[in-house]
Amino acid sequence: MQSEWVRVSEAAHALEANLWAGLLAQFGIESRLVGGTLSAAVGELPTDVMAVEVWVPALQHARALAILEELHRPKSEWRCQHCHELNDGQFELCWQCGNEQ
Repeated sequence: MQSEWVRVSEAAHALEANLWAGLLAQFGIESRLVGGTLSAAVGELPTDVMAVEVWVPALQHARALAILEELHRPKSEWRCQHCHELNDGQFELCWQCGNEQ
């Protein structure tokens, strides 16, 4: 039986879409990229036609969506236990002393 595929997200370009596909693969979710064939025309075409869609099997849509949403969720700030500096959530190392979160 062949699985139905559904669109889970749209990336601005092929590089971003491939990064998302790689992330989904790490969680065991197969994906297909649709629309990346125009990348050779970068600079010649408007950016809205350069978008690449990421598709997954319908049965894995909810899980794939949750993974991609977590990727885009802003990380909360954290305080370094070594020097007590407040760091943005995107950093894994303290910008002040270099210790890990």
